Amino acid sequence: MPDKYKNFEQLAAVERAGRDYRIVEAGDSADVVVIAPHGGNIEPGTSQTAGEIAGADFGLYCFEGVASGRPHRDLHITSTLFDEPRGVARVKVSKLVVAVHGRVNEDDDDQCVWLGGLDLRLREAIAVALIQSGFEVKQNGHTYPATNPMNICNRGKRSMGVQLDLPRTLRDRLTRDDGLRASFGSAVREGIERTLKLLAKREER
Repeated sequence: MPDKYKNFEQLAAVERAGRDYRIVEAGDSADVVVIAPHGGNIEPGTSQTAGEIAGADFGLYCFEGVASGRPHRDLHITSTLFDEPRGVARVKVSKLVVAVHGRVNEDDDDQCVWLGGLDLRLREAIAVALIQSGFEVKQNGHTYPATNPMNICNRGKRSMGVQLDLPRTLRDRLTRDDGLRASFGSAVREGIERTLKLLAKREER
């Protein structure tokens, strides 16, 4: 199904901030930002998961659908066209970008996290940490490779990032279970922190 709006300007001309959508930001880290560009009721559970990953140390940006009783798919701007100015600005100055998305359940794939994006080092570090924490992951051979340079996750300071696509069943579990969500967030943070250390060593040379 095509998006109702092709960009934020079109969306903002019809939808009202505070009534239909809101923007949530936290933290001022220039090293890492965790984003949920389809947060709130657009792709349920992505805002909560992004917030858990960001914690108190990393930057957070969520574009959320908040109105009740409407098809929140209306507020979905595809990642390659996502241009809400505050979100773009946060991403642009960040070394590492992790985007949290939702996807529909596949036939036998309602628990697996699909990883995409151009930052292969960060993607691998997150995948390893998630597997070690008991989560299923797939890095290749899925529908959302997120390799387009215009994908919002790839528009950071290093022109690369990571996209996590979580199936609805897993998102519902993470939303209900605080302990599971904490474990997921901790694993992704571990992958981020490993990558930050590697980048710091490179910069010292």
